[in-house]
Amino acid sequence: MEKVSVIAQLKLKRPTDTEGTIIIRGFYNRKPVAAKSTGYKINRGHWDGYSRRVLNSCENAALLNNCIQNRLNAIQAELLQKEIMGAAITTRHIADAIRGYSPGRDFIYFCKERIEQDYSNPETKHGYYSECRKLQKDCAERGTARR
Repeated sequence: MEKVSVIAQLKLKRPTDTEGTIIIRGFYNRKPVAAKSTGYKINRGHWDGYSRRVLNSCENAALLNNCIQNRLNAIQAELLQKEIMGAAITTRHIADAIRGYSPGRDFIYFCKERIEQDYSNPETKHGYYSECRKLQKDCAERGTARR
């Protein structure tokens, strides 16, 4: 994960604005890949750009910092899990993690590849197909799977 970084930033619509939105942005080799708004708006003076946190002078600063840190940790954990499983982290993986797409799509592809490799064993084939169906149904109900 040395090529990947996920950070929080304050985004202003215009340089003269006094209020901005906190966004989560992902980088791959120092190039921006994707960004998604957290929905939290704060005053420009309450944002510390160096440490990328809300200053304590802002009301609910601890709550905002915890929410932002939880989102960053979830994204980094998802990317780290993919890397541990042996997947090469690409810009698509980073963008999917930041935008909140379901990681189930990669699992479905993995299952289909395993079915093709181990076609001779009917128990494995049946198990993978049933898991794929469950996952596709779950993704369809949530509406989080990329189409």
